[in-house]
Amino acid sequence: MNTSKFTFLLVLFAFLIASCEDIIEEDIKNRQIVVVHPPNNFQTTNQTILFWWNEVDGADNYQISVAEGGFASLRRLVVDSTVSGTQFIFTFRPGIYEWRIRAINSVSSSDYFHRTFQVDTTSDLNGVVPILAAPLDGTISSDSMFTFRWNEIFGVDNYLFEIRSPDVLGATLVMDTIAGNLNSHIKSSLPEGNHVWGIKALNKTSSSQTTWFGIELDHTKPKKPSLGSSNLSQNGDSITLNWTSGVDKNFDFDSLYIYSDAAETNIVTSELVRGNTFVDTTLGSGTFYWQVKTIDKAGNIGDFVDSKSFTK
Repeated sequence: MNTSKFTFLLVLFAFLIASCEDIIEEDIKNRQIVVVHPPNNFQTTNQTILFWWNEVDGADNYQISVAEGGFASLRRLVVDSTVSGTQFIFTFRPGIYEWRIRAINSVSSSDYFHRTFQVDTTSDLNGVVPILAAPLDGTISSDSMFTFRWNEIFGVDNYLFEIRSPDVLGATLVMDTIAGNLNSHIKSSLPEGNHVWGIKALNKTSSSQTTWFGIELDHTKPKKPSLGSSNLSQNGDSITLNWTSGVDKNFDFDSLYIYSDAAETNIVTSELVRGNTFVDTTLGSGTFYWQVKTIDKAGNIGDFVDSKSFTK
């Protein structure tokens, strides 16, 4: 083997090894999590607890669980969440809890790290952070009726529930009501646009801070797309379709249909596409018809643009 060919193969082998290392994730089963807060056997009258740990090399996410009374004598699993960052906050009713956390990636996980804490009875709501459950922050919906839910807080007489538009500062007050503690949810119909909703816990002597989530009501369906070219490959094996998506501020994806008849009744291919280009290698010979419609993140579906044909 000549020198140049050997050098080429050596470089190719090194490249393949490096590529494999990029794809294969690290084994983190022997790595430990270092917890910053709360310390073990932590006691507090503040119902809102900040969980904080150091980042673990090779971890994609962290799995945190909290059990009332401990995992060995489980009364109630209060938290079971996957977190991408290194902090998690939650509000608990008074009681004794055990929590655990582990680092995870697609191929392995570390051992759980366990600690306990106790929340003591108090009527002081200062420092309490209400935990909002639904709709989640950043929700975009085409349904005008929202059901607002939040976690109950111990020692609360009522909750101040507010909806403001389009944001908290300098906003229009859409709704301002006192909600009881029975069901912890309110239903409300909102106009189209951006809104924030918030909860503040109240009792006779104190109040919590207000937690805000942003939501958007979107009734407007996307504009029609604009179809572009259909290009057959040189060997005739594939066809590439190009188009411009329908205009929509909350664009999500396009829905592409290919038919084998001009009446557009026989669908041979349908795909959800992001990227304005679709390559098909499955079609046989013949004349085909294609069209596209745009769908946004609220679920609004635009109209189909008039179809075009191509021959393969």
